[in-house]
Amino acid sequence: ATKYFLVQAAASTLVLFSSMTNAWHTGQWDITQLTHPTSCLIMTAAISMKLGLVPFHF
Repeated sequence: ATKYFLVQAAASTLVLFSSMTNAWHTGQWDITQLTHPTSCLIMTAAISMKLGLVPFHF
């Protein structure tokens, strides 16, 4: 249970970091339209961790 909690906490942190990176580069906090490639990649990794997809299914 602790491992699951830590993975989910890390994924939530990545979602926040992705939105902060997008806001820093574009000046908007809207995460529905990620225009910066780094923000998009981090958000994809975070959602993959939240869903438990193959490389992130600890």
